[in-house]
Amino acid sequence: MQARLDVQFNRMNIKVNGKEFVAPNILYEGTTYLPIRDLANLLGLNVNYYGAA
Repeated sequence: MQARLDVQFNRMNIKVNGKEFVAPNILYEGTTYLPIRDLANLLGLNVNYYGAA
């Protein structure tokens, strides 16, 4: 089975509490997807990954 997925790769400038963040992102069907770990770090949040789950 083959499928085609059309996406755009972009860069987005985000500023939070005076800290600027240039985020690589993917635009797919009108929704922008950002790397969650990078965004969480900008917001001062922790990200954990549980491979078994």
